[in-house]
Amino acid sequence: MQVYNLFKDEPPKAYKNKQDGYVLLGKNDKEALLLSSSLNSSPTARACLDTFIDYTQGRITVGDVTIGYEEKFKTFHNKVATDLVEFGGVYIHVMYNMNGKITKVEHLPYEQCRLSIPDDMGYVSKVFFNSQYGTPDYNKRNTVVYDIYNPKIEVIQSQIKRDGAKYLGQVYFYGIERSLSRFYPKPYYHAAVNWLTIDGKISLFHERNVDNNFLLSVLMKMVGDPDEASEKDDEGNVIETVGEAFDHNMRTQFAGAENGGKVMVLWSKMKDEFPELSQFPTNTNHELFETLQQLTTEQICIGTRVPPILAGVQVTGKLGATNEIENAVDLLNSKVYNFQQILEDIYADIFTKSIFTELFSVKIGKLNPFNILPDWAVDVMSQEEKRKYLKSHYNVELDELPSPTNNPV
Repeated sequence: MQVYNLFKDEPPKAYKNKQDGYVLLGKNDKEALLLSSSLNSSPTARACLDTFIDYTQGRITVGDVTIGYEEKFKTFHNKVATDLVEFGGVYIHVMYNMNGKITKVEHLPYEQCRLSIPDDMGYVSKVFFNSQYGTPDYNKRNTVVYDIYNPKIEVIQSQIKRDGAKYLGQVYFYGIERSLSRFYPKPYYHAAVNWLTIDGKISLFHERNVDNNFLLSVLMKMVGDPDEASEKDDEGNVIETVGEAFDHNMRTQFAGAENGGKVMVLWSKMKDEFPELSQFPTNTNHELFETLQQLTTEQICIGTRVPPILAGVQVTGKLGATNEIENAVDLLNSKVYNFQQILEDIYADIFTKSIFTELFSVKIGKLNPFNILPDWAVDVMSQEEKRKYLKSHYNVELDELPSPTNNPV
Protein backbone atom coordinates (compact mmCIF):
# COMPACT_ATOMS: atom_id res chain seq x y z
CA MET A 1 0.00 0.00 0.00
CA GLN A 2 1.41 3.35 -1.07
CA VAL A 3 0.46 5.67 1.78
CA TYR A 4 3.64 7.64 2.52
CA ASN A 5 3.95 10.63 0.19
CA LEU A 6 0.96 9.34 -1.77
CA PHE A 7 1.74 8.87 -5.47
CA LYS A 8 -1.07 8.94 -8.02
CA ASP A 9 -1.46 8.72 -11.78
CA GLU A 10 -2.21 12.00 -13.53
CA PRO A 11 -5.96 12.75 -13.31
CA PRO A 12 -7.93 13.94 -16.38
CA LYS A 13 -7.48 17.64 -17.02
CA ALA A 14 -11.25 18.21 -16.95
CA TYR A 15 -11.34 16.98 -13.36
CA LYS A 16 -8.68 19.36 -12.02
CA ASN A 17 -10.26 22.12 -9.97
CA LYS A 18 -7.26 24.43 -10.14
CA GLN A 19 -9.10 27.28 -8.45
CA ASP A 20 -9.69 25.25 -5.27
CA GLY A 21 -6.68 22.94 -5.64
CA TYR A 22 -8.33 19.50 -5.63
CA VAL A 23 -9.37 16.80 -8.11
CA LEU A 24 -13.11 16.47 -8.78
CA LEU A 25 -14.72 13.15 -7.90
CA GLY A 26 -16.32 12.37 -11.24
CA LYS A 27 -18.27 14.66 -13.55
CA ASN A 28 -19.53 17.75 -11.72
CA ASP A 29 -17.94 16.33 -8.55
CA LYS A 30 -21.08 14.23 -7.91
CA GLU A 31 -19.95 10.64 -8.50
CA ALA A 32 -20.17 9.51 -4.87
CA LEU A 33 -23.53 11.19 -4.28
CA LEU A 34 -25.03 9.72 -7.45
CA LEU A 35 -23.75 6.28 -6.50
CA SER A 36 -25.30 6.55 -3.03
CA SER A 37 -28.57 7.72 -4.58
CA SER A 38 -28.64 4.69 -6.92
CA LEU A 39 -27.88 2.35 -4.04
CA ASN A 40 -30.56 3.77 -1.79
CA SER A 41 -33.21 3.72 -4.52
CA SER A 42 -32.59 0.05 -5.31
CA PRO A 43 -34.02 -2.31 -2.66
CA THR A 44 -32.13 -5.28 -4.08
CA ALA A 45 -28.78 -3.48 -4.19
CA ARG A 46 -29.25 -2.05 -0.71
CA ALA A 47 -29.99 -5.50 0.69
CA CYS A 48 -26.99 -7.04 -1.10
CA LEU A 49 -24.55 -4.30 -0.08
CA ASP A 50 -25.71 -4.33 3.53
CA THR A 51 -25.17 -8.08 3.61
CA PHE A 52 -21.69 -7.77 2.06
CA ILE A 53 -20.84 -5.02 4.55
CA ASP A 54 -22.00 -7.13 7.52
CA TYR A 55 -19.76 -10.00 6.47
CA THR A 56 -16.82 -7.68 5.77
CA GLN A 57 -17.15 -6.20 9.26
CA GLY A 58 -17.07 -9.74 10.62
CA ARG A 59 -16.30 -10.29 14.29
CA ILE A 60 -13.72 -8.33 16.27
CA THR A 61 -12.72 -8.81 19.90
CA VAL A 62 -11.32 -5.33 20.66
CA GLY A 63 -14.37 -3.26 19.77
CA ASP A 64 -14.68 -1.48 23.14
CA VAL A 65 -11.36 0.42 22.92
CA THR A 66 -11.99 4.20 22.82
CA ILE A 67 -9.95 5.83 20.06
CA GLY A 68 -11.06 9.45 20.31
CA TYR A 69 -14.05 11.66 21.12
CA GLU A 70 -15.62 8.76 23.05
CA GLU A 71 -15.93 6.69 19.85
CA LYS A 72 -15.35 2.97 20.22
CA PHE A 73 -13.13 1.08 17.79
CA LYS A 74 -16.08 -1.11 16.77
CA THR A 75 -18.05 1.95 15.59
CA PHE A 76 -15.01 3.26 13.73
CA HIS A 77 -14.39 -0.17 12.16
CA ASN A 78 -17.99 -0.41 10.93
CA LYS A 79 -17.75 3.03 9.25
CA VAL A 80 -14.44 2.26 7.56
CA ALA A 81 -15.61 -1.16 6.34
CA THR A 82 -18.80 0.42 4.94
CA ASP A 83 -16.86 3.02 2.91
CA LEU A 84 -14.38 0.42 1.63
CA VAL A 85 -17.23 -1.74 0.31
CA GLU A 86 -19.52 1.00 -1.00
CA PHE A 87 -16.88 3.27 -2.57
CA GLY A 88 -13.66 1.25 -2.74
CA GLY A 89 -11.71 3.73 -0.60
CA VAL A 90 -11.35 5.14 2.91
CA TYR A 91 -10.16 8.33 4.61
CA ILE A 92 -8.94 8.24 8.22
CA HIS A 93 -8.00 11.31 10.25
CA VAL A 94 -5.22 10.94 12.85
CA MET A 95 -3.77 13.28 15.47
CA TYR A 96 -0.27 13.03 17.00
CA ASN A 97 1.58 14.13 20.10
CA MET A 98 5.09 15.59 19.99
CA ASN A 99 6.56 12.08 20.38
CA GLY A 100 5.07 11.07 17.05
CA LYS A 101 2.44 8.79 18.58
CA ILE A 102 -1.12 8.80 17.25
CA THR A 103 -3.48 9.92 20.01
CA LYS A 104 -6.79 10.11 18.15
CA VAL A 105 -8.27 8.28 15.16
CA GLU A 106 -11.52 9.08 13.38
CA HIS A 107 -13.28 8.14 10.16
CA LEU A 108 -13.95 10.80 7.52
CA PRO A 109 -16.90 10.13 5.15
CA TYR A 110 -15.57 9.17 1.72
CA GLU A 111 -18.02 11.36 -0.23
CA GLN A 112 -16.90 14.45 1.72
CA CYS A 113 -13.16 14.14 0.93
CA ARG A 114 -11.04 15.01 -2.10
CA LEU A 115 -7.35 14.59 -2.95
CA SER A 116 -5.22 17.56 -3.93
CA ILE A 117 -3.93 17.95 -7.47
CA PRO A 118 -0.63 16.00 -7.72
CA ASP A 119 2.59 17.96 -8.05
CA ASP A 120 4.94 17.67 -11.04
CA MET A 121 6.32 14.39 -9.64
CA GLY A 122 2.84 12.89 -9.20
CA TYR A 123 2.68 13.15 -5.39
CA VAL A 124 -0.46 14.12 -3.50
CA SER A 125 0.24 16.20 -0.41
CA LYS A 126 -3.19 17.29 0.87
CA VAL A 127 -6.68 15.98 1.57
CA PHE A 128 -9.61 18.42 1.31
CA PHE A 129 -12.70 17.91 3.49
CA ASN A 130 -16.05 19.60 2.93
CA SER A 131 -19.46 18.14 3.81
CA GLN A 132 -21.02 20.02 0.86
CA TYR A 133 -18.96 18.59 -2.02
CA GLY A 134 -21.14 17.77 -5.00
CA THR A 135 -24.13 19.74 -3.68
CA PRO A 136 -25.53 23.18 -4.64
CA ASP A 137 -24.59 24.38 -1.14
CA TYR A 138 -20.84 23.91 -1.69
CA ASN A 139 -18.82 26.80 -0.31
CA LYS A 140 -15.04 26.84 -0.43
CA ARG A 141 -14.89 28.67 2.91
CA ASN A 142 -16.16 25.54 4.67
CA THR A 143 -13.27 23.42 3.42
CA VAL A 144 -10.70 21.97 5.86
CA VAL A 145 -7.30 21.06 4.39
CA TYR A 146 -5.24 18.27 5.98
CA ASP A 147 -1.72 17.03 5.30
CA ILE A 148 -1.51 13.56 3.76
CA TYR A 149 -0.53 10.72 6.09
CA ASN A 150 3.18 10.54 6.83
CA PRO A 151 4.14 9.10 10.26
CA LYS A 152 7.82 10.06 10.18
CA ILE A 153 8.49 11.85 13.46
CA GLU A 154 10.51 14.63 11.87
CA VAL A 155 7.61 15.36 9.49
CA ILE A 156 5.09 15.37 12.33
CA GLN A 157 7.18 17.64 14.54
CA SER A 158 7.80 20.10 11.71
CA GLN A 159 4.06 20.27 10.97
CA ILE A 160 3.18 20.81 14.64
CA LYS A 161 5.83 23.53 14.87
CA ARG A 162 4.54 25.12 11.67
CA ASP A 163 0.85 25.24 12.73
CA GLY A 164 1.10 25.47 16.51
CA ALA A 165 -2.31 25.39 18.20
CA LYS A 166 -3.98 25.20 14.78
CA TYR A 167 -2.38 21.84 13.97
CA LEU A 168 -5.01 19.61 12.30
CA GLY A 169 -3.19 16.29 12.03
CA GLN A 170 -3.00 14.09 8.93
CA VAL A 171 -5.38 12.01 6.80
CA TYR A 172 -4.68 8.44 5.73
CA PHE A 173 -6.06 7.52 2.31
CA TYR A 174 -6.45 4.08 0.81
CA GLY A 175 -8.15 3.27 -2.50
CA ILE A 176 -8.47 0.02 -4.44
CA GLU A 177 -6.93 0.67 -7.85
CA ARG A 178 -8.23 -0.90 -11.06
CA SER A 179 -7.96 -0.07 -14.74
CA LEU A 180 -9.63 3.27 -15.54
CA SER A 181 -9.73 4.11 -11.82
CA ARG A 182 -6.12 4.82 -10.87
CA PHE A 183 -6.75 8.12 -9.15
CA TYR A 184 -10.04 7.71 -7.31
CA PRO A 185 -11.26 4.14 -6.78
CA LYS A 186 -14.37 2.52 -8.19
CA PRO A 187 -16.48 0.13 -6.08
CA TYR A 188 -16.06 -3.57 -6.76
CA TYR A 189 -19.67 -3.79 -8.06
CA HIS A 190 -19.23 -0.91 -10.51
CA ALA A 191 -20.18 -3.06 -13.52
CA ALA A 192 -23.66 -3.46 -12.03
CA VAL A 193 -24.33 0.26 -11.40
CA ASN A 194 -26.70 0.53 -14.39
CA TRP A 195 -28.78 -2.32 -12.97
CA LEU A 196 -29.04 -0.43 -9.68
CA THR A 197 -30.53 2.50 -11.58
CA ILE A 198 -32.97 0.22 -13.43
CA ASP A 199 -34.12 -1.35 -10.16
CA GLY A 200 -34.82 2.07 -8.70
CA LYS A 201 -36.72 3.23 -11.80
CA ILE A 202 -38.89 0.11 -11.81
CA SER A 203 -40.04 0.85 -8.26
CA LEU A 204 -40.52 4.53 -9.18
CA PHE A 205 -42.69 3.57 -12.15
CA HIS A 206 -44.95 1.43 -9.97
CA GLU A 207 -45.12 4.17 -7.35
CA ARG A 208 -46.29 6.69 -9.93
CA ASN A 209 -48.81 4.21 -11.29
CA VAL A 210 -50.28 3.86 -7.81
CA ASP A 211 -50.25 7.63 -7.23
CA ASN A 212 -52.03 8.16 -10.54
CA ASN A 213 -54.49 5.33 -9.82
CA PHE A 214 -53.29 3.71 -13.06
CA LEU A 215 -54.98 6.50 -15.01
CA LEU A 216 -52.25 6.33 -17.65
CA SER A 217 -53.93 3.27 -19.17
CA VAL A 218 -57.17 5.18 -19.96
CA LEU A 219 -57.74 7.75 -22.71
CA MET A 220 -60.75 10.02 -22.11
CA LYS A 221 -62.23 11.91 -25.09
CA MET A 222 -64.13 15.05 -24.05
CA VAL A 223 -66.49 17.29 -26.02
CA GLY A 224 -66.10 21.05 -25.68
CA ASP A 225 -63.53 23.83 -25.66
CA PRO A 226 -60.90 23.34 -22.88
CA ASP A 227 -59.96 27.05 -23.14
CA GLU A 228 -63.49 28.20 -22.34
CA ALA A 229 -63.75 30.06 -19.05
CA SER A 230 -64.89 28.00 -16.09
CA GLU A 231 -64.53 30.80 -13.54
CA LYS A 232 -64.11 34.57 -13.88
CA ASP A 233 -63.36 37.36 -11.44
CA ASP A 234 -65.47 40.51 -10.92
CA GLU A 235 -63.75 42.24 -13.84
CA GLY A 236 -64.44 39.40 -16.25
CA ASN A 237 -60.90 38.02 -16.32
CA VAL A 238 -60.56 34.25 -16.64
CA ILE A 239 -59.42 32.66 -13.39
CA GLU A 240 -59.63 29.05 -14.53
CA THR A 241 -60.49 27.39 -17.83
CA VAL A 242 -62.73 24.36 -18.29
CA GLY A 243 -59.68 22.21 -19.08
CA GLU A 244 -57.81 23.37 -15.99
CA ALA A 245 -60.83 22.74 -13.77
CA PHE A 246 -61.25 19.24 -15.20
CA ASP A 247 -57.55 18.41 -14.70
CA HIS A 248 -57.70 19.64 -11.11
CA ASN A 249 -60.77 17.55 -10.31
CA MET A 250 -59.27 14.42 -11.86
CA ARG A 251 -56.01 14.76 -9.90
CA THR A 252 -57.61 15.55 -6.55
CA GLN A 253 -60.66 13.27 -6.68
CA PHE A 254 -59.68 10.24 -8.76
CA ALA A 255 -55.86 10.00 -8.86
CA GLY A 256 -53.69 8.59 -6.08
CA ALA A 257 -53.68 5.41 -4.05
CA GLU A 258 -56.07 6.84 -1.44
CA ASN A 259 -58.71 7.50 -4.14
CA GLY A 260 -58.75 3.96 -5.50
CA GLY A 261 -62.20 2.40 -5.67
CA LYS A 262 -64.12 5.66 -6.10
CA VAL A 263 -66.95 5.89 -8.63
CA MET A 264 -66.57 8.41 -11.47
CA VAL A 265 -69.82 10.00 -12.73
CA LEU A 266 -69.86 12.10 -15.91
CA TRP A 267 -72.98 14.08 -16.98
CA SER A 268 -74.06 15.21 -20.43
CA LYS A 269 -77.26 16.83 -21.76
CA MET A 270 -76.98 15.00 -25.08
CA LYS A 271 -75.92 11.43 -25.76
CA ASP A 272 -73.68 12.49 -28.64
CA GLU A 273 -71.71 14.75 -26.29
CA PHE A 274 -71.12 12.05 -23.71
CA PRO A 275 -67.39 11.55 -22.91
CA GLU A 276 -65.81 8.49 -24.51
CA LEU A 277 -63.37 6.23 -22.63
CA SER A 278 -60.81 4.27 -24.65
CA GLN A 279 -58.02 1.88 -23.76
CA PHE A 280 -54.71 3.73 -23.96
CA PRO A 281 -52.18 1.76 -26.05
CA THR A 282 -49.38 0.42 -23.86
CA ASN A 283 -46.79 -2.35 -23.87
CA THR A 284 -45.94 -2.12 -20.17
CA ASN A 285 -47.67 -5.39 -19.36
CA HIS A 286 -47.35 -7.33 -16.15
CA GLU A 287 -45.22 -10.14 -17.63
CA LEU A 288 -42.69 -7.69 -19.06
CA PHE A 289 -42.09 -6.08 -15.67
CA GLU A 290 -41.85 -9.44 -13.92
CA THR A 291 -39.17 -10.56 -16.39
CA LEU A 292 -37.27 -7.27 -16.13
CA GLN A 293 -37.44 -7.34 -12.32
CA GLN A 294 -36.11 -10.90 -12.18
CA LEU A 295 -33.28 -10.11 -14.62
CA THR A 296 -32.39 -6.96 -12.67
CA THR A 297 -32.28 -8.83 -9.36
CA GLU A 298 -30.07 -11.55 -10.82
CA GLN A 299 -27.62 -9.06 -12.31
CA ILE A 300 -27.36 -7.08 -9.04
CA CYS A 301 -26.67 -10.27 -7.07
CA ILE A 302 -23.99 -11.24 -9.60
CA GLY A 303 -22.44 -7.77 -9.57
CA THR A 304 -22.35 -7.53 -5.77
CA ARG A 305 -21.18 -11.16 -5.37
CA VAL A 306 -23.86 -11.88 -2.79
CA PRO A 307 -25.74 -15.21 -2.87
CA PRO A 308 -29.42 -14.29 -3.32
CA ILE A 309 -30.54 -16.36 -0.35
CA LEU A 310 -28.43 -14.23 2.04
CA ALA A 311 -29.92 -10.99 0.72
CA GLY A 312 -33.46 -12.21 1.27
CA VAL A 313 -34.06 -12.81 -2.45
CA GLN A 314 -36.33 -15.76 -3.13
CA VAL A 315 -34.93 -18.08 -5.78
CA THR A 316 -37.43 -20.08 -7.85
CA GLY A 317 -37.26 -23.78 -7.06
CA LYS A 318 -35.12 -23.26 -3.96
CA LEU A 319 -36.54 -24.04 -0.54
CA GLY A 320 -33.68 -22.55 1.47
CA ALA A 321 -32.38 -25.71 3.10
CA THR A 322 -29.96 -25.25 5.97
CA ASN A 323 -27.01 -26.76 4.08
CA GLU A 324 -27.68 -24.40 1.15
CA ILE A 325 -27.60 -21.39 3.49
CA GLU A 326 -24.42 -22.63 5.15
CA ASN A 327 -22.77 -23.04 1.73
CA ALA A 328 -23.83 -19.48 0.85
CA VAL A 329 -22.33 -18.23 4.13
CA ASP A 330 -19.03 -19.96 3.35
CA LEU A 331 -19.05 -18.52 -0.17
CA LEU A 332 -19.66 -14.96 1.01
CA ASN A 333 -17.02 -15.25 3.74
CA SER A 334 -14.54 -16.16 1.01
CA LYS A 335 -15.62 -13.16 -1.09
CA VAL A 336 -15.08 -10.65 1.72
CA TYR A 337 -11.70 -12.11 2.77
CA ASN A 338 -9.64 -9.69 0.65
CA PHE A 339 -11.52 -6.70 2.04
CA GLN A 340 -10.87 -7.90 5.59
CA GLN A 341 -7.17 -8.28 4.79
CA ILE A 342 -7.06 -4.70 3.50
CA LEU A 343 -8.69 -3.47 6.71
CA GLU A 344 -6.29 -5.47 8.89
CA ASP A 345 -3.32 -4.00 6.98
CA ILE A 346 -4.69 -0.47 7.39
CA TYR A 347 -5.21 -0.97 11.13
CA ALA A 348 -1.75 -2.48 11.54
CA ASP A 349 -0.16 0.48 9.78
CA ILE A 350 -2.02 3.07 11.86
CA PHE A 351 -2.44 1.57 15.31
CA THR A 352 1.10 0.21 15.74
CA LYS A 353 2.14 3.89 15.65
CA SER A 354 -0.49 4.85 18.22
CA ILE A 355 -0.93 4.84 21.98
CA PHE A 356 -3.69 2.23 21.66
CA THR A 357 -1.66 -0.87 22.45
CA GLU A 358 -4.73 -3.14 22.42
CA LEU A 359 -5.13 -2.47 18.69
CA PHE A 360 -1.59 -3.31 17.58
CA SER A 361 -2.80 -6.53 15.96
CA VAL A 362 -6.49 -6.37 15.02
CA LYS A 363 -7.94 -9.54 13.50
CA ILE A 364 -11.33 -9.78 11.82
CA GLY A 365 -13.09 -13.09 12.30
CA LYS A 366 -15.59 -14.69 9.96
CA LEU A 367 -19.23 -13.89 10.48
CA ASN A 368 -21.25 -17.03 11.15
CA PRO A 369 -24.94 -16.27 11.75
CA PHE A 370 -25.65 -19.79 12.99
CA ASN A 371 -25.24 -20.79 16.62
CA ILE A 372 -22.65 -18.13 17.47
CA LEU A 373 -21.29 -18.82 20.92
CA PRO A 374 -20.16 -16.10 23.31
CA ASP A 375 -16.65 -16.28 24.73
CA TRP A 376 -17.87 -17.43 28.13
CA ALA A 377 -19.62 -20.42 26.54
CA VAL A 378 -16.47 -21.46 24.69
CA ASP A 379 -14.45 -21.21 27.90
CA VAL A 380 -16.62 -23.75 29.71
CA MET A 381 -16.79 -26.24 26.83
CA SER A 382 -14.80 -29.44 27.02
CA GLN A 383 -12.29 -30.32 24.30
CA GLU A 384 -14.71 -32.89 22.88
CA GLU A 385 -17.57 -30.35 22.82
CA LYS A 386 -15.39 -27.85 20.99
CA ARG A 387 -14.46 -30.52 18.43
CA LYS A 388 -18.10 -31.37 17.79
CA TYR A 389 -18.99 -27.70 17.43
CA LEU A 390 -16.19 -27.06 14.91
CA LYS A 391 -17.12 -30.15 12.94
CA SER A 392 -20.84 -29.33 12.91
CA HIS A 393 -20.70 -25.62 12.11
CA TYR A 394 -17.36 -25.01 10.36
CA ASN A 395 -16.67 -28.47 8.89
CA VAL A 396 -13.32 -28.50 10.69
CA GLU A 397 -12.15 -31.81 12.06
CA LEU A 398 -9.13 -31.79 14.38
CA ASP A 399 -6.75 -34.66 14.95
CA GLU A 400 -7.52 -36.87 17.90
CA LEU A 401 -5.74 -35.99 21.13
CA PRO A 402 -3.30 -38.67 22.33
CA SER A 403 -4.75 -40.87 25.06
CA PRO A 404 -3.21 -40.33 28.50
CA THR A 405 -0.74 -43.04 29.55
CA ASN A 406 0.17 -44.22 33.00
CA ASN A 407 3.92 -44.38 33.22
CA PRO A 408 5.19 -46.80 35.85
CA VAL A 409 7.16 -45.22 38.63
